[in-house]
Amino acid sequence: MDKCDIYGNVESNLVVTATLQEGSYALLKACQLRDGNAHGVHVQGGQGLRLSKCVVSGNALCGALLDGADATFHDTEFSRGKGPGVHVTNHGRGHFTHCRVIGNTGDGVVVSEHATPLMEECAVRESRDSGVIVRDWGGGKFINCAIEANLGHGAVVSAKAAPRFLGCEIRDNDQSGVFYFEEGAGELCRSLIANNTGPGIMITSGADPAVSETEVRGNRASYYHIWTYNPRFYSPRSGGTARKESQ
Repeated sequence: MDKCDIYGNVESNLVVTATLQEGSYALLKACQLRDGNAHGVHVQGGQGLRLSKCVVSGNALCGALLDGADATFHDTEFSRGKGPGVHVTNHGRGHFTHCRVIGNTGDGVVVSEHATPLMEECAVRESRDSGVIVRDWGGGKFINCAIEANLGHGAVVSAKAAPRFLGCEIRDNDQSGVFYFEEGAGELCRSLIANNTGPGIMITSGADPAVSETEVRGNRASYYHIWTYNPRFYSPRSGGTARKESQ
């Protein structure tokens, strides 16, 4: 499908429930999937869908929901949705490159229930809630992504989730840059955490992330605001020693 306008449907604008034959795929290019009464894109247990240079906007639920599914998105925008821009769940995967998740009413990106998406060179910004939520054993990688100007936290990691943020900029969010709690873990490496209204990195009891080679500066609250002494910190690029503070 090329340059199609798919809009205003009673349920999701696009639903995929089957896996295509090996080596084959369904490609949507330069299409709009907008103003539907459910999800913009809903992939349920299938794989083989590819979107390139599309705009998914104004849908009543998620921009894209991958439920136990896999799909590829390149240079695609998920915007103005009433729920999360992207939700990957139930062992789902998904590969997102050069995508923009902008101005959604819910969180920008949600990863849950053992899902492991890969997001590279993506922007998650101006969400009405937090930028990225990873919870309930979720994982995945965020590589060279910008998570900025969200009304909640930049990223929240909880409930035994363990994502990896590599080379990311997490900045100008209205709460903390990254908030780890309820046994949240994973890795924060070679990243910039800057100019957030709350603490740059906030860690509560039971969380245990590994933070390395990361610059944390210009945040309105503490450098590191830590409510536990479990976390592992290696060589922060701050020009100084990380402060561990309790409250």
